[in-house]
Amino acid sequence: MAGEVPFGQETAWVTPLPSPTVGGGGVSSITFSTHIAASPARCLEVALDPARYPEWNKFCRSAVIEKPAPASAIEGLDASLAFLTKGDGVAKEGLLLLGTEFCFKVYLDEDSENGRDTHLVVTVLEEIVHEGRKGFRVAWATRGGNWVQHAERTQDFIESADGKGTDYYNKETFYGVVSYAIKPFVGAKLVRALDLWRDGLKCEAEKS
Repeated sequence: MAGEVPFGQETAWVTPLPSPTVGGGGVSSITFSTHIAASPARCLEVALDPARYPEWNKFCRSAVIEKPAPASAIEGLDASLAFLTKGDGVAKEGLLLLGTEFCFKVYLDEDSENGRDTHLVVTVLEEIVHEGRKGFRVAWATRGGNWVQHAERTQDFIESADGKGTDYYNKETFYGVVSYAIKPFVGAKLVRALDLWRDGLKCEAEKS
């Protein structure tokens, strides 16, 4: 995905990009990329830890785990993701690991007190290599998605070329007939909401 989204791109709607587990055939995608002065591991931990969300995430102010990751997913974690465990194959508590089912409370209006529940599942959690630089990828998708509406969001955290931080890439692709209404009706709000996510995650990850 990092190769699909130009580095330094502001949040924008683009022609549909394939997602990791759903593939092509999307209606539209929304993307951004930026630099974070923290390691890819640190950035990934922030993204996977819903307990921290109220501190930095104005878009998704809470994330409730509804079904933890299966034991097989934890046992099968790549060695590069060992920092997500407490050792001996035991995962740190409360993280959004592969197969975790969870619910985001989504706020498209940052001043609103009325959020909308979005039920998701982690579909990808892996080490990746982009242009010789290592990093991590996490993706999650709507649960129960079908031809009416479905979406999958992918985030890549890649070691920057100078080795002093992370190049952060994001894309979300929308599928299904209902998705044709997303950009016209809430497109601008979603751009702003993802700006808040990007800036909040960056600020949280860069804390010493």
